[in-house]
Amino acid sequence: MKNLLLFTLMAFAVNSASAHDTWVEVNSPEVREGNLVHVDLKLGNHGNDHRDFKLHSLISLDHATLNINMPCGCEVDLKPNLIATAYEPKQGYWTARYTTTKPGLHVVSHELDTLHGKIRAIKSAKAYFVVGPNPTATKGPLMRCDRPLGHPLELVPLTNPVTESGPNKPIRVRVLFEKQPLANARVTFIPRGQQLAEEF
Repeated sequence: MKNLLLFTLMAFAVNSASAHDTWVEVNSPEVREGNLVHVDLKLGNHGNDHRDFKLHSLISLDHATLNINMPCGCEVDLKPNLIATAYEPKQGYWTARYTTTKPGLHVVSHELDTLHGKIRAIKSAKAYFVVGPNPTATKGPLMRCDRPLGHPLELVPLTNPVTESGPNKPIRVRVLFEKQPLANARVTFIPRGQQLAEEF
């Protein structure tokens, strides 16, 4: 369930002005120090009012960023390490390997700023994973998940998306637009592998 909740938080930290959305995923929300994390950057076809996350194609990296924000405030650029997962051009998704070096809560951060005709699309996404001997071993400042990254439109968790997630536990987030709280914001969480009902 932690994996599913983590994916949900990642996928919906996205703002889209077009029919497709980008999101990021990690292979595990809990990682031991020195182990690998696989980070995926995906593009989905949301032509049905954002009701599922089926893959569409390989996203262009020209105007995209993909970083890991570490507890120390350091940032690692993953973009040079991205490789495509499919044989066919423009198919599949991007993935990168990251070796953990520091304990605490890590944030995978993605932004995309593109122009489609006269429409500008600004998208952002986040994913979280914790590094340490166990989830409770890195509490305190290293586990702060409520710090905004400065995305134009951003979901900021008010509860830890890794250590405080689980079945039947509420999800609390803040919605920020240009670093300010967005009034009357509507947030929808879609479990992985499911689709919203038509009347939703």
